[in-house]
Amino acid sequence: MTLKAIESRFAEILQEQMTSPSESDLTLEGPLLSKIPPKIIWAKLQFEDNLQQTPEALLISGFDFEAFRDINTATEKYPEINLKFRGQPWTISEFLKGSDSSALIDFEDLGSVLLSRSPLEGQKGNELHDFIMPLWLNYALSPELWGPQGKWTRFHERLLNIFNQHNLLDGKATLGYYPLQSKVEKLQDFGFKGTRLDKSYLLVMPWSFSLTELNKLEQIIRQEF
Repeated sequence: MTLKAIESRFAEILQEQMTSPSESDLTLEGPLLSKIPPKIIWAKLQFEDNLQQTPEALLISGFDFEAFRDINTATEKYPEINLKFRGQPWTISEFLKGSDSSALIDFEDLGSVLLSRSPLEGQKGNELHDFIMPLWLNYALSPELWGPQGKWTRFHERLLNIFNQHNLLDGKATLGYYPLQSKVEKLQDFGFKGTRLDKSYLLVMPWSFSLTELNKLEQIIRQEF
């Protein structure tokens, strides 16, 4: 595939993502990403066409990491790591706030990773996940998301504000994880799909949750509750 053909395919994928269904899947087991970041799409296309020979050397502030094809491969190499979880914004938030030194994190289609606050001696490979994971972690752990004015910091403040204003919380909320009163299941009628628990309705934010979706969710809550 020529560079022009890669650019054409790249544009096609971006267009496909822009025209994907508008329903917001905020279920506990929903997709981690409904829209893949452009840098990762580009890296994947280059890797598949053998134009990119070595993974980009990116330093993740405060962390070292080793990438794997999947969580089973990561677990086999590091069975002594007790903390293992699915890489959603809320679980990443809990890890960043916590004191655990390392964790095995499953990012599913992107691959898996051992993320450590201490230096690692694992060898960097040349498989697809070795190209994708540095780019993904550089974004997923960035101040752009978690700093004082970062996306998830601001989104959490706004979500807590709207849920508290309308007395909708039903349990302890953490960043990206919101147990709400069962009547909030009504949000499904407006395209926001959550998880029905025993006595509450849970909304879990995926990485792709956007400002447009947040604005729409706030508007609906003001109108309906």
